[in-house]
Amino acid sequence: MSKKTSNFPLQILREYAKVRSPARNIPPSVLLSHTPYVMSIHDAYPKSKYHFLILPRFPYPPEADLERDKSILPLGVFDSLETFLMKGGEHRWTVLQQMVNMARDVEEMIRDEMFKTEGFTWKIYMGFHAVPSMNHLHLHVISDDHLSPHFKTKKHHNSFRPDLGFFVPLASVEGWIKMGDEESIRRHELNSSEILLSSPLSCFRCDESFGNMPELKRHLEGEFQARKKKALKEIETTGRQRDSDVSSEES
Repeated sequence: MSKKTSNFPLQILREYAKVRSPARNIPPSVLLSHTPYVMSIHDAYPKSKYHFLILPRFPYPPEADLERDKSILPLGVFDSLETFLMKGGEHRWTVLQQMVNMARDVEEMIRDEMFKTEGFTWKIYMGFHAVPSMNHLHLHVISDDHLSPHFKTKKHHNSFRPDLGFFVPLASVEGWIKMGDEESIRRHELNSSEILLSSPLSCFRCDESFGNMPELKRHLEGEFQARKKKALKEIETTGRQRDSDVSSEES
């Protein structure tokens, strides 16, 4: 991969998306899986125990012709969620479903790893940032624990809250495209969503407010341990977890 771009950190996802032979040219510490259309990678700075990104490759080939020199959409369409929704036209659903298919595979892999490492599974969210921090469309697949050394700031917390609006659930995007609801896309005002990042610091599960991130992180750790204890007891007693404790919300 070339590193000639002056703002390379912001362009790294695009660099990955343009790699022709990912298995040979992207290290396994980064690449999880790929198809001719999309790839999944490890988030370089995960904000939870499990955090992966799904991105469309470029060129994005026609289904009838997988030659990598052809693309059904120009590169600029993949700049962000907004450009994809406003300029992707009739190809939006096709591209999104390829991303969704891979995201579901990643979700299944995460659940297997959760059970192996913790003995139970917990919620996984899928969605897009209204205003991305890096150039190139990418779908987040992230567990809802937010227990990570890289989870450091209020901006980190608010950007992944599933109830705030900056994190746009996959289900919302699917609905907009499937229904051809251009008005909802415009009404969401993706570019103006950045103000949500300054919202007060609080837990999205119980609404308790916190004065700083260390307090919130201690609270999240306590919540996780309580959920784990409850889940393990249920598994020991009934042989299974309740579906409401493991199903993904807003995805």
